[in-house]
Amino acid sequence: MRFFLTKRFNFSACHRFYNKKWDKKKNEKIFGKNINFHGHNYKVDVEIEGEIDKDTGMIINIDDLKNIMNNIISEFDHKNLNEIEYFREIQPTVENLSKVIYEIVKEKLPKNLKLHKITVYESDSLWASFYGNENELSKKINFYSSHKLFKKNFEKEKNLKIFGKCSNFHGHEYSLILKYKGEVDKQTGFLVKREEIEKDVENVKKLLDYKNLNKIKFLKERNPTGENILIYLKNKLKNKKIKGIKIYETDENIFEMEEN
Repeated sequence: MRFFLTKRFNFSACHRFYNKKWDKKKNEKIFGKNINFHGHNYKVDVEIEGEIDKDTGMIINIDDLKNIMNNIISEFDHKNLNEIEYFREIQPTVENLSKVIYEIVKEKLPKNLKLHKITVYESDSLWASFYGNENELSKKINFYSSHKLFKKNFEKEKNLKIFGKCSNFHGHEYSLILKYKGEVDKQTGFLVKREEIEKDVENVKKLLDYKNLNKIKFLKERNPTGENILIYLKNKLKNKKIKGIKIYETDENIFEMEEN
């Protein structure tokens, strides 16, 4: 049996993306407005794996973890990340930030504990996780759609029995998370180019936003359930770095798929 504990920490910092080996024109092409200094209110989730201590009933005392992390976070809080030693040779992207913090925390934790992952939230819609040997970038997208769940060859009573009130036409504000996995580019610091992400966002919106899902051929034939929406998107989105998709139909109904 495996046990995990997650604790969140916060800091504020500024940064910009700029590769000194390139001229300004190329930097603008790759990084856009991010060549200018700007800031974020970062959130850092520290997820630890370990055994439960028989005396304390804890994986680690939260106060001990806070003491470790507060010292680490102070290195980044209210700082210009470009001037910190860790980012003298690499871009201070959220991907690199998650890896840097992982390596620091790993060295500071007691030896009986394993650091499972570090997740850094640049915003509520973009965050990166580092697992020690795997990089993951997540992008959150909201869209608004309507649907009903029913089968044409079922009588109304049978549809009502199987699908309940969802057999009536209704809608949701969906939240969708695209999960990208792969190597971080050394020159840009990106796992995925930001224009690629924006294209994926545009495609999701084009496919699903303000649509009657029952009129989309694929979903019409199969029923526009959360599960089938996942399959539909996976078939439509061509970015090979997308390795997982998660959909919140509501806060209570969540659907997810991941490649093996």
